[in-house]
Amino acid sequence: MNEQVQTPTRRTRRARREHVYLDERTGWWIADYVDAWGHRKRVKAARTREAAVQVRRKLLDEVDRQKAGVGLTEEIAFPQLVALYRQNVLEGGAKTPKTVLFEKAILPMFEAEFGKRRMIEIRPQDVEAFQARRAREVKAATVNRQMNILRCLFRKAVEWNYLIESPARRVKRLREENTKFRYLTPEEAERLVRSCGRHLRPVVLTALHSGLRLGEDLALQWGDIDFDRGILTVRNGKNGRMRHVPLNRTLTEALRGVRRLVGCPHVFCRADGIPYASVKVGFIAARKRAGLDDVRFHDLRHTFASWLVIKGEPLTVVKELLGHASFEMTLRYAHLAPNQKVQAVGRLDEVVQKGLLREPVGTPVAHEPLVGRAG
Repeated sequence: MNEQVQTPTRRTRRARREHVYLDERTGWWIADYVDAWGHRKRVKAARTREAAVQVRRKLLDEVDRQKAGVGLTEEIAFPQLVALYRQNVLEGGAKTPKTVLFEKAILPMFEAEFGKRRMIEIRPQDVEAFQARRAREVKAATVNRQMNILRCLFRKAVEWNYLIESPARRVKRLREENTKFRYLTPEEAERLVRSCGRHLRPVVLTALHSGLRLGEDLALQWGDIDFDRGILTVRNGKNGRMRHVPLNRTLTEALRGVRRLVGCPHVFCRADGIPYASVKVGFIAARKRAGLDDVRFHDLRHTFASWLVIKGEPLTVVKELLGHASFEMTLRYAHLAPNQKVQAVGRLDEVVQKGLLREPVGTPVAHEPLVGRAG
């Protein structure tokens, strides 16, 4: 008896060229194609196969346009883009002076990496190679901050129509190890405050009792403080978001003790009304007198958050007070409140005591041998 061997069906050339398939879960036809950067993409195209095929053809036409550079304003090299970025972005006044100085120091490194290549010649592989090399030289957090500038640079190239798509768009950020941080004990904090000079003490107390970053602390104005309502407002936070921090008694007394100059809006400023640009020298001297050489000013912010968590405040409240953009940043303090986990699980005892779990749930387990079943 001859067995018929069923040969597997093969996709025709047309089927591969018009590759669309039905997602049975959603009912959408999916278009499967490779973009200009060599990445395979699957997008919801249409409700019918014929319409999905047309959508995919349009996507492939756009890929061809991207590869050919059609539709761009003009073809420029990387050094020209950096020069435009310096002129239009860094010197445009939209960024803080500190950010401008930081980015100006980083841009030459990008120019050395990408040389005089044309913008359309820079591929995602080139960006990933740069990131990998920097990761071998410095910490992941440093690499991510440098990559943020590079991404901004390429986004501007897309915005100015020198690129169709940023080659850094799909390059993933490196994972940072932010679990380790330093926070002060109440005794250390008191020692540090006592070691501060008269002008520095309210700055340090503000950071300890509000969690403000150094830049937010020094930028504080009298209009941001409402003593009647007991609210401190941070208007220009790191993420561009405004937030409100309640004033406790210690912080209220410290701010009321700051000498207020007539006509000067700044809280922390010199005798001529110019706000402090830095407190680095005074802080280093104060921590040395206190015997806390390993403490940075940013650790005062960590101290504020740590004390709140240790006292049992929910992480959601800490997140709002700190102005974190993501909850992941706040989770670094979660290990400081192990008792909260114990208390949370302990609440299940209340359920048992009320008899809610005394009745069996589901199918009971048979403890007697079954009768009447063939062995």
